[in-house]
Formats: sequence, C-alpha cells, structure tokens
Amino acid sequence: MKRRITVAIYEQKDNAKMCSESCGVNWLTPGPQQEARDRLKQAYGDKVKIDFYDLDIPVNREKYGQWLERVKEEKLLLPLLVINGEVRINGFFDTRMLFDMVEAEGELGRG
Repeated sequence: MKRRITVAIYEQKDNAKMCSESCGVNWLTPGPQQEARDRLKQAYGDKVKIDFYDLDIPVNREKYGQWLERVKEEKLLLPLLVINGEVRINGFFDTRMLFDMVEAEGELGRG
C-alpha cells in the first residue's frame, strides 16, 4: 500500500436499525466503530483512516449532503462505504466486507 486510504461510512440513525436477518452492522454505535478502527490499525498501521458520519446530524448533513443527494439520484442504500471518494458498497455490510474493500483498494494501487 503506497498511499493512505481514506474510508468513510455514511449512515442515518433512522436507517441504522438492523434488518430482521441481522444482515449488517450498525456503524453509528461505538462498538463496531472501535472494532473497525482497531482492526484496520492492526492490519495497516496509519495507512488507513476511517471516519463515521451520521447524516442526521445537521453539521454532517451540511458538510456531506452530496452523499444523500447521490443516494436519492442513484437509488443507493445507506450505509455507504466510500473509499478514497468512491462508493464501494451501498446497503448493509459487515466488517469482513469493509476489510475486503480496503484490501482491494490497496492491491489496485489506489491506496
């Protein structure tokens, strides 16, 4: 991995409920956030930065509202996994899928 990879997860509290089949992670809760940070740091050191944004918070909605616009325009689902400014997953995903996308980004030389 040559460059730093920036990972952002965009979600809304109302949307963050688990599906009835437990098919995703509630990325707005501290446990999954810390687990993802710890595991990424262990695997990649400081080469991967991850942030989590609740788009129901006005300051986040104002700053990152373009992602909500894309969700509406492109009929995407939240949460969004965005790596280096590109949507990699939309809809429920788990930690393994997050790591797969980060690893692929690094292997493709984009990170």
